[in-house]
Amino acid sequence: MGEPIICFNTDCNYPFGSACHSCAFEFELRAVAKARAMERDSEKEFKLNEEPAQGAALLQSRAESLCDRHDISQRVADIVEDLQAIFAFTPSKPKYPNKLTWKNLQTQDLTPASLKPGEMLKLGSGCGGGHVDNHIDVATLEFWLNEILENSLDGPSIGSSFIGGADEHDLKEEECAYCGLPMGEGVWKDLHLMKCKYAHEEAEKLESARAQWMKRRNC
Repeated sequence: MGEPIICFNTDCNYPFGSACHSCAFEFELRAVAKARAMERDSEKEFKLNEEPAQGAALLQSRAESLCDRHDISQRVADIVEDLQAIFAFTPSKPKYPNKLTWKNLQTQDLTPASLKPGEMLKLGSGCGGGHVDNHIDVATLEFWLNEILENSLDGPSIGSSFIGGADEHDLKEEECAYCGLPMGEGVWKDLHLMKCKYAHEEAEKLESARAQWMKRRNC
């Protein structure tokens, strides 16, 4: 394309004047070919510049994908570890003592020697140095006493008689002056009276405080 044009037309004045038709056509063809060559060169250069960029982007994408996979695996491992820790250290449900029944009370009344409440608590907690199998522990005693107190408070309001879970009770046993329920014998009678008296005194205090509050409110 860079070679000079040799024209044998005597009417052509190129390169000092106007060119003939053949030379003008040749110039046009050369210009088109040059433009195409420049376009191909620019495309090659673009491809050469684009390939490293694509390679770097591909490497970065792969690296990010590996990082994401590692993060997901780590998160899954953390979740599994947390779940294992939760299930491994889940506290067992507390085992509650047996329900208070007249049979249990009669069994405790058959002990060799009657004990006062303080002595029984000491034996139940192991403070006396010895261990007596016939006596109940503090947890069982507290569970039963709370049951007595709860039913002593609820009995008058619901109009029912609490008999410790048994179907029948001994009609010869002395009834409580506060709740009207059988109190048992020996230490159980004393404990019943102590708990029931305290519960009713507290109920009276609460009722008195409530009445005073209502009175001040209405003034």
